[in-house]
Amino acid sequence: SDPWEKAVLKFGLVVNCEFSDREIRQWLVSKFEEENLSLEPGALSKLLERTGKDLNYLAQETEKLMIFAGQKKLITREMVEESVNYYPSTRIPMMVSAIREKNTDKALKVLKELMREKSDSLKILGYLLSAFQGILRSNRGGSPGEISRFIEWLFRADLAIKTGKDPDLVMETLLINMCQSGNRRLEAGG
Repeated sequence: SDPWEKAVLKFGLVVNCEFSDREIRQWLVSKFEEENLSLEPGALSKLLERTGKDLNYLAQETEKLMIFAGQKKLITREMVEESVNYYPSTRIPMMVSAIREKNTDKALKVLKELMREKSDSLKILGYLLSAFQGILRSNRGGSPGEISRFIEWLFRADLAIKTGKDPDLVMETLLINMCQSGNRRLEAGG
Protein backbone atom coordinates (compact mmCIF):
# COMPACT_ATOMS: atom_id res chain seq x y z
CA SER A 1 0.00 0.00 0.00
CA ASP A 2 1.01 3.63 -0.60
CA PRO A 3 3.05 5.14 2.33
CA TRP A 4 1.05 8.41 2.09
CA GLU A 5 -2.19 6.44 2.37
CA LYS A 6 -0.82 4.67 5.48
CA ALA A 7 0.15 8.03 7.00
CA VAL A 8 -3.30 9.48 6.33
CA LEU A 9 -4.99 6.43 7.86
CA LYS A 10 -2.75 6.51 10.92
CA PHE A 11 -2.42 10.26 11.53
CA GLY A 12 -5.24 11.89 9.57
CA LEU A 13 -4.81 14.23 6.65
CA VAL A 14 -1.17 15.19 6.07
CA VAL A 15 -0.92 18.76 4.78
CA ASN A 16 2.09 21.01 4.32
CA CYS A 17 1.08 24.65 4.02
CA GLU A 18 2.35 28.17 4.63
CA PHE A 19 0.34 30.81 6.39
CA SER A 20 0.46 34.49 5.54
CA ASP A 21 1.63 37.02 8.13
CA ARG A 22 -1.97 38.16 8.48
CA GLU A 23 -3.24 34.62 9.17
CA ILE A 24 -0.48 34.01 11.73
CA ARG A 25 -1.24 37.32 13.47
CA GLN A 26 -4.97 36.52 13.57
CA TRP A 27 -4.24 33.07 15.01
CA LEU A 28 -1.99 34.56 17.71
CA VAL A 29 -4.48 37.28 18.67
CA SER A 30 -7.26 34.69 19.01
CA LYS A 31 -4.97 32.46 21.09
CA PHE A 32 -4.24 35.35 23.49
CA GLU A 33 -7.93 36.34 23.57
CA GLU A 34 -8.87 32.76 24.56
CA GLU A 35 -6.73 33.29 27.66
CA ASN A 36 -8.20 36.79 28.28
CA LEU A 37 -4.88 38.42 27.44
CA SER A 38 -4.35 41.50 25.34
CA LEU A 39 -1.24 42.67 23.53
CA GLU A 40 0.53 45.99 23.86
CA PRO A 41 1.26 47.63 20.48
CA GLY A 42 4.49 46.17 19.15
CA ALA A 43 4.40 43.01 21.31
CA LEU A 44 2.99 40.86 18.51
CA SER A 45 5.59 42.12 16.01
CA LYS A 46 8.38 41.48 18.53
CA LEU A 47 7.06 37.93 19.10
CA LEU A 48 7.07 37.19 15.36
CA GLU A 49 10.50 38.79 14.92
CA ARG A 50 11.89 36.39 17.51
CA THR A 51 10.10 33.21 16.42
CA GLY A 52 9.84 33.47 12.67
CA LYS A 53 7.06 31.51 10.96
CA ASP A 54 7.80 28.07 12.40
CA LEU A 55 4.36 27.30 13.83
CA ASN A 56 5.60 24.66 16.27
CA TYR A 57 8.20 27.01 17.70
CA LEU A 58 5.73 29.90 17.67
CA ALA A 59 3.14 27.85 19.59
CA GLN A 60 5.79 26.72 22.10
CA GLU A 61 7.08 30.23 22.73
CA THR A 62 3.53 31.67 22.88
CA GLU A 63 2.63 29.13 25.58
CA LYS A 64 5.79 30.03 27.48
CA LEU A 65 4.93 33.73 27.16
CA MET A 66 1.43 33.14 28.56
CA ILE A 67 2.90 31.29 31.56
CA PHE A 68 5.45 34.07 32.01
CA ALA A 69 2.62 36.64 32.05
CA GLY A 70 1.09 34.92 35.07
CA GLN A 71 -1.84 36.95 36.41
CA LYS A 72 -1.10 39.97 34.20
CA LYS A 73 -3.67 40.66 31.48
CA LEU A 74 -1.45 42.67 29.12
CA ILE A 75 1.47 41.18 27.18
CA THR A 76 4.17 43.84 26.71
CA ARG A 77 7.17 44.06 24.38
CA GLU A 78 9.40 43.76 27.45
CA MET A 79 7.71 40.48 28.44
CA VAL A 80 8.36 39.13 24.95
CA GLU A 81 12.00 40.24 25.09
CA GLU A 82 12.48 38.61 28.50
CA SER A 83 10.79 35.28 27.85
CA VAL A 84 10.86 34.46 24.12
CA ASN A 85 14.04 33.07 22.59
CA TYR A 86 15.00 33.81 19.02
CA TYR A 87 14.51 30.92 16.65
CA PRO A 88 18.05 30.34 15.36
CA SER A 89 17.19 30.81 11.69
CA THR A 90 15.78 34.30 12.39
CA ARG A 91 19.23 35.41 13.54
CA ILE A 92 21.14 34.01 10.60
CA PRO A 93 20.16 36.85 8.23
CA MET A 94 21.52 39.28 10.85
CA MET A 95 24.79 37.35 10.92
CA VAL A 96 25.01 37.15 7.12
CA SER A 97 24.36 40.88 6.91
CA ALA A 98 27.14 41.56 9.43
CA ILE A 99 29.56 39.38 7.46
CA ARG A 100 28.64 41.11 4.20
CA GLU A 101 29.12 44.50 5.89
CA LYS A 102 32.49 43.29 7.28
CA ASN A 103 31.17 44.11 10.78
CA THR A 104 33.06 41.68 13.04
CA ASP A 105 31.59 43.06 16.29
CA LYS A 106 28.01 42.64 15.06
CA ALA A 107 28.64 39.12 13.72
CA LEU A 108 30.24 38.02 17.00
CA LYS A 109 27.42 39.60 19.00
CA VAL A 110 24.82 37.58 17.07
CA LEU A 111 26.94 34.43 17.53
CA LYS A 112 27.19 35.02 21.29
CA GLU A 113 23.41 35.46 21.50
CA LEU A 114 22.88 32.18 19.62
CA MET A 115 25.39 30.36 21.82
CA ARG A 116 23.83 31.77 24.99
CA GLU A 117 20.55 30.25 23.81
CA LYS A 118 22.32 26.91 23.34
CA SER A 119 22.03 26.90 19.55
CA ASP A 120 23.92 24.05 17.93
CA SER A 121 27.08 25.22 16.12
CA LEU A 122 26.55 22.70 13.34
CA LYS A 123 23.02 24.00 12.72
CA ILE A 124 24.33 27.56 12.60
CA LEU A 125 26.94 26.45 10.05
CA GLY A 126 24.19 24.77 8.03
CA TYR A 127 22.08 27.94 8.02
CA LEU A 128 25.11 30.04 7.01
CA LEU A 129 26.05 27.57 4.29
CA SER A 130 22.53 27.68 2.88
CA ALA A 131 22.51 31.50 2.97
CA PHE A 132 25.85 31.86 1.18
CA GLN A 133 25.02 29.16 -1.38
CA GLY A 134 21.83 31.14 -2.11
CA ILE A 135 23.86 34.34 -2.54
CA LEU A 136 26.27 32.55 -4.88
CA ARG A 137 23.48 30.93 -6.95
CA SER A 138 21.46 34.11 -7.30
CA ASN A 139 24.53 36.31 -7.85
CA ARG A 140 23.15 38.74 -5.26
CA GLY A 141 26.37 40.45 -4.37
CA GLY A 142 29.98 39.93 -3.56
CA SER A 143 32.61 38.30 -5.63
CA PRO A 144 31.92 34.67 -6.50
CA GLY A 145 35.50 33.89 -5.46
CA GLU A 146 35.01 35.31 -1.98
CA ILE A 147 31.62 33.65 -1.49
CA SER A 148 33.11 30.32 -2.67
CA ARG A 149 35.96 30.78 -0.18
CA PHE A 150 33.38 31.39 2.59
CA ILE A 151 31.59 28.18 1.63
CA GLU A 152 34.88 26.26 1.79
CA TRP A 153 35.59 27.78 5.24
CA LEU A 154 32.11 26.75 6.42
CA PHE A 155 32.82 23.14 5.36
CA ARG A 156 36.20 23.24 7.13
CA ALA A 157 34.60 24.64 10.30
CA ASP A 158 32.00 21.86 10.17
CA LEU A 159 34.76 19.24 9.91
CA ALA A 160 36.77 20.87 12.73
CA ILE A 161 33.78 20.75 15.09
CA LYS A 162 32.94 17.17 14.11
CA THR A 163 36.55 16.12 14.84
CA GLY A 164 36.48 17.52 18.36
CA LYS A 165 37.65 21.13 18.11
CA ASP A 166 36.05 23.67 20.49
CA PRO A 167 32.84 24.80 18.68
CA ASP A 168 32.88 28.29 20.21
CA LEU A 169 36.48 28.91 19.17
CA VAL A 170 35.89 27.48 15.67
CA MET A 171 32.82 29.67 15.16
CA GLU A 172 34.47 32.85 16.46
CA THR A 173 37.56 32.29 14.29
CA LEU A 174 35.38 31.58 11.26
CA LEU A 175 33.37 34.80 11.66
CA ILE A 176 36.46 36.91 12.26
CA ASN A 177 38.08 35.48 9.11
CA MET A 178 34.93 36.00 7.05
CA CYS A 179 34.52 39.60 8.24
CA GLN A 180 38.18 40.41 7.63
CA SER A 181 38.35 38.65 4.26
CA GLY A 182 39.37 41.05 1.55
CA ASN A 183 39.31 44.72 2.23
CA ARG A 184 36.04 45.67 0.57
CA ARG A 185 32.52 45.31 1.71
CA LEU A 186 30.29 42.75 -0.05
CA GLU A 187 27.84 44.96 -1.87
CA ALA A 188 24.22 43.90 -2.11
CA GLY A 189 23.07 43.47 -5.67
CA GLY A 190 26.47 43.19 -7.30
